[in-house]
Amino acid sequence: AKADRGTRNWLCRFRIPSDSRPFPFRRASFLPLLCLYKIGVMSRIIDFLVVGAGYSGLNALAAIKRLRPNASVLCVDRHLRPGGGWNDFYDFVRLHQPHPMFGVSGHKWNLKDPNELAPRDKVLEHFQSFVDENIPATFEFRGKTNYVSTSGGDLSTAVDSSATKTVTLQSLDTKDQYQVEARHVLVSRGINYEGHGTVQTDKKADGSTSKVEISVNDLPSVCAKKSEGKKRAFVIIGGGKTGTDSAVYLHDNKGEKDEVYLVTGQPKVFFVRETVAGSYPNSWTLPSITDNLWYIIKDYEGDNAPEVIKNLRKSGILHSLGDDETAVTFNWGVLGQDEKSKVESVCSEIIQNDYVQGYALQKGEHIVQLSSGNKLQLDHDEVFLVNCRSALHMKEESPFLRDVHPIRPDGTLDFGMLLGFPGNTSYMLTTLLLRDPAAMEKIPLYGFRSGYGKHRRIDADFVMSLTLRTLANNLSVFDYLRLSDIRSNTLDLILWSPYVRQAITVLSLLANKSTILSKAERINKRLRAGE
Repeated sequence: AKADRGTRNWLCRFRIPSDSRPFPFRRASFLPLLCLYKIGVMSRIIDFLVVGAGYSGLNALAAIKRLRPNASVLCVDRHLRPGGGWNDFYDFVRLHQPHPMFGVSGHKWNLKDPNELAPRDKVLEHFQSFVDENIPATFEFRGKTNYVSTSGGDLSTAVDSSATKTVTLQSLDTKDQYQVEARHVLVSRGINYEGHGTVQTDKKADGSTSKVEISVNDLPSVCAKKSEGKKRAFVIIGGGKTGTDSAVYLHDNKGEKDEVYLVTGQPKVFFVRETVAGSYPNSWTLPSITDNLWYIIKDYEGDNAPEVIKNLRKSGILHSLGDDETAVTFNWGVLGQDEKSKVESVCSEIIQNDYVQGYALQKGEHIVQLSSGNKLQLDHDEVFLVNCRSALHMKEESPFLRDVHPIRPDGTLDFGMLLGFPGNTSYMLTTLLLRDPAAMEKIPLYGFRSGYGKHRRIDADFVMSLTLRTLANNLSVFDYLRLSDIRSNTLDLILWSPYVRQAITVLSLLANKSTILSKAERINKRLRAGE
């Protein structure tokens, strides 16, 4: 028994302790590990090393499982359990869209109502059950592991299965680094969520709000505390999806005397869920989600985004809080009519196109200074500023803001969000890699003509360019795949519509294919390997 404990402790330098296994580690799998490791260096060559075990990484596994079920695969993630950023999201987060449009392709949800917007715990359960039940014995998930770098590869070896790369990994428990040899390295970190923006990274803030700011993750516990007759104010910083989620939560859970204020920052528009997704089953007469994506870019010419967005508002595809006509910033957020009503009814004031700059307590009055020069003067007993700043704006390396060709200079493959959401992108491009590796180098793929992030804020053109490259890249990929490959993707948004509408949508895309691709050539940028 003592020898067994010693062996297990040695193995724990590289794996999660078996006593706290949330993954499918079979006891029989520990014996061969003694032969595979040599002082922290793996002696075997792995077919695929997948970085990330969230929405993106697990869909890469699903594609490999379908076409190469006997391949050796190692999937690593900095979290203990599968789920990626969903392990860090706030407890009351829900999917933007009905759950069948999300998750792992081909893996069923344990939910009965197809229209349910799955909460965080159900999403994590879905991801965990895929790892527990659906990955082959030659696939391994290793949590608490950080991807450090890849060496020994270049542009010519990214899709070459005969060439190997040396991948350096780090155990987050012991901080020890070790190396793995892999034929293909798929960097599948999705949006690479590491938390929302902070007062320290907010260029509009002077730092004085930190004393009264709370994380959105802490909102439920703060809200649940008995106010004992106190009058509290919750000032939500940020009017994106996290901010509207927080307002909806407060609508349902705040105290009787509590008041809510929302400072939106850039005013935003959202998809109208009832128009874009609707309820299942849909009527074939209603446009599919893919149809709506085509409507978004049909009239876009590269310099008329605000006008196009205003027309989309009139058609009922988009809306904004308070029906603010100046709102033109859009990043694919989805807001139902019921959510919109709750936000507008719970907020004592919605302050559009302004930012929280500072905070002071003066003679018993709470002063929230805004960047416009205006102030919120609050005579409440307690004031909480709820941090719902964007998780995207300050991260130039996020694939939501920066497009690069999948083939990277170090020989890795980074699919990002080139085909839309990370899960769909990883599934389809991993399938392409397995079907036709040479196609990865010659397929026309498009990205933003100029990057977003620290040097360019998300603006009206962002979502137009994002939607255009999504449609163009999907059409490009479809040319290199079999029909069975395309139909195997259960995350395809077109599947939310009846068969008749699906057929109409496909015919429409084919009829407009040349228009979409020529627009992408003109408005977007053709991506080149290694750039």
